Amino acid sequence: MAGSSRRDLVLESAADWARLLRVDGEDTCDSAEPAAERWHDGDMSHLGLVTIVVDDYDRAIKHYVQDLGFTLIDNIDQGDKRWVVVAPPGTERERHTTHLLLAEASTDEQRARVGDQTGHRVSFFLYTDDFDMDHMAFSQRGVDFEEAPREEPYGRVAVFRDLFGNRWDLIETIKRLD
Repeated sequence: MAGSSRRDLVLESAADWARLLRVDGEDTCDSAEPAAERWHDGDMSHLGLVTIVVDDYDRAIKHYVQDLGFTLIDNIDQGDKRWVVVAPPGTERERHTTHLLLAEASTDEQRARVGDQTGHRVSFFLYTDDFDMDHMAFSQRGVDFEEAPREEPYGRVAVFRDLFGNRWDLIETIKRLD
């Protein structure tokens, strides 16, 4: 890090970030420089992947692809693990869409998190343009809905659980004219 200009830094660890921000408790950032320019000059435009911890790669792929209609994007063997990415239908080629990384639990601590990554809260929100069609299709494929569809101020919603017990909202938002 020494001798580099702030814009040329390659920050390889949390310690590098800490050194960039503070030296002996003093803020080293030029307060006149906008925060966005201090941190990033590139195009950081979206959240690319969210990890779901699963108990078995193949069961997860089958569930997300066959039951929920997702598309398998990647399934790359890396020896002791795999890189498995699935995407909601119709989003496979969209650059600014969040996809799911399915990660097989490999430790007892990780296995304890399968199906309960957020302490029984709804973890994921699957948006649809046709709630009735998707709700019916999911139900016919055996997806476990916890409740009947309900109307909320923000749209139509029903909570379901995936094969691993993670809670999801299937939601069709209200289209507002602004």
